Amino acid sequence: MHIINTPDKPGLIKVWNMQTGQQHDLPGHQAEVLALATTAGMLFSAGKDQSIRAWQFDAASGTFRPTVTITAAQGGHSGPVQVLLPFGQFLLSADWLGTLKVWDMASGQCVQTMQQAHKEPIMGILQWEVSFPPISSQLAFNTQSHHHVLSGTIKVWNAIEPASPGAVLDINAAYTFPPEEPGEPLLLLITLGPLATIQNPEQWGGVLAISGAIDKEQKPLLMASYNDDNCMRLFDLPSFQERSSLPQMRDSRAIAAVPGDILVAGDVHGTVKVWRWKAPRMTVA
Repeated sequence: MHIINTPDKPGLIKVWNMQTGQQHDLPGHQAEVLALATTAGMLFSAGKDQSIRAWQFDAASGTFRPTVTITAAQGGHSGPVQVLLPFGQFLLSADWLGTLKVWDMASGQCVQTMQQAHKEPIMGILQWEVSFPPISSQLAFNTQSHHHVLSGTIKVWNAIEPASPGAVLDINAAYTFPPEEPGEPLLLLITLGPLATIQNPEQWGGVLAISGAIDKEQKPLLMASYNDDNCMRLFDLPSFQERSSLPQMRDSRAIAAVPGDILVAGDVHGTVKVWRWKAPRMTVA
């Protein structure tokens, strides 16, 4: 799927059928579309018009049909919606006001709202499967000068088991990186290594994009791109110990781990780079 944002066609979504090559337009949004998500034959879209739209796949026509539009009047967001993420039976959505909402996809009802999950607009959310809870990164938006100012905070949230209406995610973040309180330790970094070897995250700029990965030794990692940092950083999870960085990638807004032990990133210059994990080191008995 591709988003087309032009003056004459704001918020137009284009869909291509990968088997037939057919292309379909999905009009509806009245401003730029910022987020797309798919799950169980459904497409969800959201954007600057502050709405979330649901589309059902129609096998007969081979495209998506509109089913539901959620605005602030229906309990939706009051600011531009930047992020959508399927989360089990739920859909997470987040906006530029720092609000995080949880939707039951079966009923279409909002079952939890976290006002100011971040103090500034939320840029992205990552669900870490099995061993790690959802992670979110934030984006600060300066409305006075009409440009984006990135703050660089990453928060970790625990899911509540079993989930119930109003209690899907713990309202208190389990951890914030970098720590919000002066002198607060960086999780396990005190025991893993000297803090003197770790650069102050505030010097990196703000978080542009995050993604999860598994290395060759099946250890979990967080990939993060920071504004004006000219690289992509890799952090061990759950310690947030910085492992390494991938250089010459400026302002990467698209990063992902793909099958085949491969990492992919695209930067502000239109460059796409692909990395493959090295084989684990052999241990000599």
